[in-house]
Amino acid sequence: MSDLYIYSRIQANGVRVVTDHLEEACQRAGISCRQVRTLDNVPKDALVVAYGVKENVEQMHKGFRTELALLVDAVSLGFRNKVRFYLKNGYLFHYDFFYSIYAYLKWRRREKRVLQAFRQVMLVSQTDINYLKQLAPKAKCRYLLVQNGANLPDSPYSHNPANHFRLGLLASWGNPVTYAESAWFVEKWFSRYAESHPETFLYLAGRGPFIERLQGRKNVVVLGEVPDLADFFSNIDLFLVVNPKGCGVLNRALDAFAYQVPVAALPASMSGFEGAEDCYIPFTDYASFVEAIERGKDLSMVEEMAGAMKDYLKRCGNWQENYTELAATIKNFV
Repeated sequence: MSDLYIYSRIQANGVRVVTDHLEEACQRAGISCRQVRTLDNVPKDALVVAYGVKENVEQMHKGFRTELALLVDAVSLGFRNKVRFYLKNGYLFHYDFFYSIYAYLKWRRREKRVLQAFRQVMLVSQTDINYLKQLAPKAKCRYLLVQNGANLPDSPYSHNPANHFRLGLLASWGNPVTYAESAWFVEKWFSRYAESHPETFLYLAGRGPFIERLQGRKNVVVLGEVPDLADFFSNIDLFLVVNPKGCGVLNRALDAFAYQVPVAALPASMSGFEGAEDCYIPFTDYASFVEAIERGKDLSMVEEMAGAMKDYLKRCGNWQENYTELAATIKNFV
C-alpha cells in the first residue's frame, strides 16, 4: 500500500475544513496519509490527492498518478454566474466584473484538462457536476458527490433580542474579488433599504481589510473578524447569503443552519443545497429582498425553518458519514 499525500497550498478555512476531514477519514480507514503544502519532496510512486484546479494541473505536470482530483467547486461556473449577475444588476464598473470574464475563460480551460486526465473527480454539489459534464462531455472521469458537513455548536443556540431588526452577513473581505461578491449588496440594495427603514441594521463580519470600505454607511455595523460564531449568530435576527457565484457550497450558510438562524438568500448562493428549499427565504431582486425581510420577522415561519434546517443537517450534514465513503474509494487505489 502506497502512502497518501493530501496536497493544498491555500490555507483558507473552506479548504482546510475539507482536507482536515479527509485526513481524519483516511486515518479511520487505516490509510497512511498526511497533508503537504508542496510536492517537492513527495515520492513519485506515492498517491497524491490535490485540492483545487491549479494544484491538480501541477500534479499532472509533475508526473504523479491521476486517480482522484478534489475539485470541490466548479470554479469557472462561479465566475460565469457572477458575470451574468453583475450584467443583470448593473454592477459593471467594478474590478470583479472584468476579472470574472477573464477568470471564467482561464479556469474553464484548466478544468477541462483535469476532467480529461483524472479517473475520478470529487465535487460538493450536483449543480457543479452537471455543469462540468456539459463543459467536457467526452471526459471519461467518474464524478463523486461528497457534500460538506456542518460544525454544530457546542451549546444550544440562544437568541439575544434587541430593539431593532438585525441582518447579518458573514463573508471574506481579503481582496477586491471576494469584497465585490458581497459589497454589491451593501452598496446597491441595503443602502436603498436603510433610507426608508431606519429600524433595520446590517452587521458585517469576516476577515479581510476591504471590509473597512463599508464603514460609515447608514445603518451598517462593521464587526470584522468574529472570534466566536455563537456570539455573532446570537445577535442577529436574519442571516443573509448574497454571493452570486452559484457554485460549490457556502460553509457560512451551513453555519447558519447549525445555529438555526433564519436565512434569506439568493437562490444561486444555495445551488449546492439540494433539498434545502424550506431552509431559507429566496430573493432575486430588490422587491423580493424587501419581502424576504418581512417574512423573516414571522416567528411561526422562523420556527418552521429551524426545524427544516435541523432535518437537512441530519440528512446531509454529517462530516464523518460523508467522508467515510470517500476514504473507502481512496483505499481502492492506494
